[in-house]
Amino acid sequence: MRRNITFVITILIGAATVPAQDFQVSTNVDLVVVPVSVRDGGRLVHGLSKEDFTVLEDKVGQTISNFSADPQPLSAAIVLDTGKWPPSATITWSFSSLTSPPITKKSRRVSMS
Repeated sequence: MRRNITFVITILIGAATVPAQDFQVSTNVDLVVVPVSVRDGGRLVHGLSKEDFTVLEDKVGQTISNFSADPQPLSAAIVLDTGKWPPSATITWSFSSLTSPPITKKSRRVSMS
């Protein structure tokens, strides 16, 4: 029994002295997605193409292989104080287009009945 305990202790000490190896992962990346939003004075700029952009890596120009102008989801919050409104009041807000042309006053409606 004493011999078995000595053997186990020797194995455990030997395992503790083995230096840990660093884990490394290497991979090649052929395509990188770079989402951008272009604004002029806070307003989104429409009608841009890939020729309007330059992508650099370590100061070296990269080829733009894919380009798309995607509509972005609209997030809006409307807070209403209905304390002084009659119970039959209703509000309707509609958006004619979320991409192009930008939302105009014609696309907003408020109605009360």
